[in-house]
Amino acid sequence: MRKFGSVILVLCLGLTLGPVTSAKDKEPNPADFPTQFRVSTTSAVGSWMVGNFCTIVLTDPAHPDVELGVTQHHGGKCIIPDAGTVVPGRRVKDDIELLQKDDKGKLRVERWHVTATVAVPPISTK
Repeated sequence: MRKFGSVILVLCLGLTLGPVTSAKDKEPNPADFPTQFRVSTTSAVGSWMVGNFCTIVLTDPAHPDVELGVTQHHGGKCIIPDAGTVVPGRRVKDDIELLQKDDKGKLRVERWHVTATVAVPPISTK
């Protein structure tokens, strides 16, 4: 009887986790990421003991007077674009989802937490 209960548990987990893994493997649609964020500066620090802390400062061309500081903490490595690159993304509550290519060239969505919003004064040309 105990074996039967284990089989039922495995089947239930397989049925519930099956659709989740297949949805995660789906290629993201670039049209779902309408904002083109420009990367101003980047930083990545960390070690194998504490993980990696990655930071990007982004500018939205629609709002050039505001810069967004976004961070991510990983056990592995972060995908950080070079400064000056334009990355498609979208705002989701207190996060920004960026569409980036991984090491294999496959598109993937990375979620970055917005930790700072800074108003940038216009540059005077006097």
